[in-house]
Amino acid sequence: MDQGCISALDSDLFACKLAGNERVGRSVARPSRRGEAVISPQPEGSLDSLLIVNMKTTGRILSLSAAVALTAATSTGRAAEFFDDFESYSAGANIHGQGGWKGWDNDSAAGAVVSTAFAASGTKSVRVTGASDLVHEFSGATSGQWNFSLDQYIPSTSSGDTYLILMNKYRDGGGGDYDNWSVQTHVNLGTGQIIVDMATGEAPLTLVKNAWINWTFNIDLDANKVTEYYNHQLLSTHAWQSGGANALSAVDLYANGAGPVYYDNVSVSQVPEPTAVALLGLGGLALLLCRRSR
Repeated sequence: MDQGCISALDSDLFACKLAGNERVGRSVARPSRRGEAVISPQPEGSLDSLLIVNMKTTGRILSLSAAVALTAATSTGRAAEFFDDFESYSAGANIHGQGGWKGWDNDSAAGAVVSTAFAASGTKSVRVTGASDLVHEFSGATSGQWNFSLDQYIPSTSSGDTYLILMNKYRDGGGGDYDNWSVQTHVNLGTGQIIVDMATGEAPLTLVKNAWINWTFNIDLDANKVTEYYNHQLLSTHAWQSGGANALSAVDLYANGAGPVYYDNVSVSQVPEPTAVALLGLGGLALLLCRRSR
């Protein structure tokens, strides 16, 4: 067909060959016997070469790219992301062996009980007291920036010294030859102070009782740095690890015979969130293709 062009029905831009010249035109379609469109070109000029953009193909490429990008985001970032508000557990039950929680060294006696006495959200939290040494391990947080956060409630009647710990290496039975601490915040219920054990020269903050407060830890594994916030106040900035691993391995809610202390809304999230980054990149790709197609 030397006087016309065959183009997909959904193609807006097309190339046609007429009298030995390549020309660009807008598609004006009439039916053909094979379900294609026979195009009568409306010339807009001659070109030595022509970039042909088929919008249907572009859509398929974007869809495939989205699937690949989102799968990659899931495999690299989502593996370590975590959230638990303790609503799915039975009140009064030892949480050891549920939802990835366990007592230190996988000892059920070091577990903790789900409570309805206080809750930052919903109706439940976990009560850490006495022999409780509650651990949850994480995997996949080995590079980039991460946020760890949780809510804490300490009644005015609580006493003793309790600890909130983040570890860069942990395994059951690992002991001092393996386990490695990155954060150890010392909550002195007697003096009413929040103390940083993993850094020197940091001024303690004042402990808040009878109210839910938030702990947030901004962890930069690439820079080997962690910044700690208690009740939205800066507590400390120091090295994430020394002689350990470049990872967020576990949280340890250690009662140390003290308490009770209640925890809720335990969260680990990557910064920036990987799916958002993937979608932002796809948006830029779509914009670029649209511009080229004009």
